[in-house]
Amino acid sequence: MIIDKKEKFSALHSNSVYLAGGDKLTLHDAGIREVPTSIYFGQVERSKLADLIIVDLSGNKLASLPGIDFVFILSSVRKLNISRNRITHLPIEISNLTSLEILYMEKNSLDYIPKEIGCLKKLVHIDISDNRLASLPHEFCQLLSICTIVAHTNFLDLLP
Repeated sequence: MIIDKKEKFSALHSNSVYLAGGDKLTLHDAGIREVPTSIYFGQVERSKLADLIIVDLSGNKLASLPGIDFVFILSSVRKLNISRNRITHLPIEISNLTSLEILYMEKNSLDYIPKEIGCLKKLVHIDISDNRLASLPHEFCQLLSICTIVAHTNFLDLLP
């Protein structure tokens, strides 16, 4: 599935999603303030959404991510890009993204990361730079596959 940029975004408001083959959901730089519910409550078969590998919601005006209903359809996602938004917190349901390998969250307004981040056992790369983080949860130590943590331009004094 490919949902790409503004030319197809208008269709999301009518509870329909265009399927163009593939495994990518792209809504970057679309000016959205919330993830359209038509993506996860719409007419698209959940089995097709479950095949998503890459989700790019970067460069929007999102203040938060939906909880369990949205995360449920992302169970196979390996790369999630939510950078350059206005996100202040992550839902604890992020722990259900057990296939996630790459997570981009830079340039948001995050002031904490939930301890459930430690459940992302396949996470290799995380970018949390340019946020408002003063600390990281001890559960970061449970990220056994992690190779890269990018965390500059925060208020971090020490790492777990």
